[in-house]
Amino acid sequence: MPPKRSLALVAAQAHWAKKAKPEASVVSDETIEHAKAHPEVIVIESDSEDDEPVNGISEGKKSASEENSYGVYLLYNPSYDDPLKERQANFGTITIESLVGGKDLIQLYQFNFSIEYDFFMSYFHPQFSKNKRPITFITTCAMTEEESTIMKTHFNFDIIVPKNIPRFGSHHTKLMVNFFEDNTCQIVIMTCNLARIDFGALTQMIWKSERLPLGETRVDQGIRFQRDFANYLRRYNQPKLNDLVNELSKFDFLSIKVELLASAPGTYDMNNSKENYGLGKLYHILKRNRLLLPASTLSHQEGKAKYHILAEISSIAYPFMTINNQPYNIFTHLLCPLMFEDELSNVNIAAGLVGAKEHQKAHNYSPYIMFPTVSDIANNNLGYGAGRAVHFNYSLSCINRYHFRLLKPYMCKWNDSTAKHQCGGREEVIPHVKLFLCDNGDEWKSLRWLLLTSHNLSKQGWGSPIIPKKSNLLLLLNLGFEQFSISSYELGIFVPRPQNYHIQSRSGTLNNKINNRNSIVIPFNLPPTSYSMSDLPWSPHVTSSVPDKFGQVYALT
Repeated sequence: MPPKRSLALVAAQAHWAKKAKPEASVVSDETIEHAKAHPEVIVIESDSEDDEPVNGISEGKKSASEENSYGVYLLYNPSYDDPLKERQANFGTITIESLVGGKDLIQLYQFNFSIEYDFFMSYFHPQFSKNKRPITFITTCAMTEEESTIMKTHFNFDIIVPKNIPRFGSHHTKLMVNFFEDNTCQIVIMTCNLARIDFGALTQMIWKSERLPLGETRVDQGIRFQRDFANYLRRYNQPKLNDLVNELSKFDFLSIKVELLASAPGTYDMNNSKENYGLGKLYHILKRNRLLLPASTLSHQEGKAKYHILAEISSIAYPFMTINNQPYNIFTHLLCPLMFEDELSNVNIAAGLVGAKEHQKAHNYSPYIMFPTVSDIANNNLGYGAGRAVHFNYSLSCINRYHFRLLKPYMCKWNDSTAKHQCGGREEVIPHVKLFLCDNGDEWKSLRWLLLTSHNLSKQGWGSPIIPKKSNLLLLLNLGFEQFSISSYELGIFVPRPQNYHIQSRSGTLNNKINNRNSIVIPFNLPPTSYSMSDLPWSPHVTSSVPDKFGQVYALT
């Protein structure tokens, strides 16, 4: 990977320094030269004794009535060297400081995949360290020796390492549970790792609950979220997390308007509507909310709409199965078919592109996979330095190449430079966010549902059918399946029938005004723009001779 010498990192460094020292608004020549020579070294100071909670929504503090009622926000991004563009691109976003930087934070649990411990803890108020307030990390990310020394000296922490994760699985959940002095708690589900590149160079989103008060939850929606969250935490089989479940049972989840969609390692039954995970949970959420799309026999009746289903992700894994070298993709061959009213026993789709096209024609829908092109990576604020966060292996084997051939017709650009409106600068910030969307058959004028999650396109995260030994694979797929297995921990929130959405733009927003509290921000253009014939998806396994915005090329070493 080429060295990251961009002004984006200098801008991010200045932001992190201002977080600790608001008066520090000038980046010196020495700082710039140091950032060029040591692109991974960022000095963070935290000596503020400010008693006021950090204002978390950019462009001024908002009252509770002005905040987004769904709790879905873009995360603030400091990678712009142009101050005006930075202000415009971050209008209405949420900062990490607002989540963990308040003096009133007394305890928290942090679930994540990758953590730069000392960097993350620099966001906390000094009182958190001074009073030895407890923080628990749930992660498989080990501390370096230096991090361990710093953490043991300054913080009261412990680490829970999730167990029984199968081969190729991971702990990919990104979650905070925060407790405050006023006897409230807040749940935050994110798309970001707790790392410099995630906060400083990538498009990220979060969902945050309101501060939940003590009390009994009496509304169905809140009860369901509380129950599903408790079931997910119990899947870790850890005494301290079981204690957390008991503690959370004391809080009122009334204000939560979304559903929880989690994955946890295990074997599950598609027909279990009480507790399910991954693809099974998605199916039951759609069914319970009457959001399943019309069955194939109804899709082509006169006046029936054509639906559009989009997966915007940062990683595409190996096919969940193959037959005669023809791949089955988790999105085109499993998730999309499960979104229809056909009985589960009639999920009938053949392998490869032919099978996918036949199903789409029979059910009258179009799938889209939004994934950065080589050009998207080259022209983003960090150049090829951001490429390490985006993964798709489409060149190293025959199956990889067949898989790409299957997906290419559905792939869409992140940065649509030909669009009439640009998305407030986020087209220049590579996505680590994962969004799944479905419209109402109205060419994206409205959304049927939205899923913000840590799930990429992988069988480890969503699950894949269990194939009994000596079974006829073709017959099994024609008759449907009941059992499926998941290998990874994932977490997201599902919004049924959002009243409105808007696309972040440099002049405010498109479609709707940003101050509409019932509107959800989307950081890319809709309808999406398909790859051109010459476009290729980014892969760290493929050399690129296209210079990035800093004149560097990408060469494998």
